[in-house]
Amino acid sequence: VKFDPFTGRRLACASSANFGMKGAGRLWIFEHMQPRHPPQMYLDGTVESNPTVLAAAMADGTVAIFDLKVPSVPVVMRKEHQRECSGIDWNAVSKDRLLSTAYDGSIKIASWSPREANLIVSAGSDCSIRLWDARAHNAMAQVLSRAHDNEILSVDWNKWDPMQFATGSVDLTVRIWDWRMSSSPATTLRGHHRAVKKVKWSPFSGGVLFSVGYDMMMRVWDLKSLNPMVGMWEGHDEFVTGIGIKW
Repeated sequence: VKFDPFTGRRLACASSANFGMKGAGRLWIFEHMQPRHPPQMYLDGTVESNPTVLAAAMADGTVAIFDLKVPSVPVVMRKEHQRECSGIDWNAVSKDRLLSTAYDGSIKIASWSPREANLIVSAGSDCSIRLWDARAHNAMAQVLSRAHDNEILSVDWNKWDPMQFATGSVDLTVRIWDWRMSSSPATTLRGHHRAVKKVKWSPFSGGVLFSVGYDMMMRVWDLKSLNPMVGMWEGHDEFVTGIGIKW
């Protein structure tokens, strides 16, 4: 799910049948329109330089870019991966580059730095965090081999602090990192009872972080508080896999 960062009135939601294992997918634009697309859709991203453009990553390895002015067909559609896509992220600095990840042996989870146009953080099932310079092909800037005790499912940069990012893992923890000193986490947050599927920093406050997971709960963390878990919500009947925050 993703809120429109311009108006705050539109909400994009990518959905798939049967947990994405088999069947059709759909991209929903609530309060605007409901365009369809045949393959299962998992994730979407809005580009901050254009309020009508968004991208979708699909189960067949295709990346599509839609213009809501012409919603019936994608304006760009490329099959860049051999297996299903796992993530997609616009570059917030250059605003003209799109990062896609997949379960095809490339990179499973990744995120652009909000301030450095060529810096990427990635994570995955090998429990490692890797920092990449997009200008140097196949060159790893930095590697932390045991960032978590189990598979990492999510990573997100803090837009308020360009040195800081968060990770969520199957080991039930959320960890905060400073990429300049990534040999150990700055903070480890505990509270989830199942794997942490998604972490997302607040766009309003650099110290506030949201996390959701397979315990069907959403938790809110304030790193400036002595007791960092400041909120906990339940209500979902199935796994919680995404977070959207209205600007």
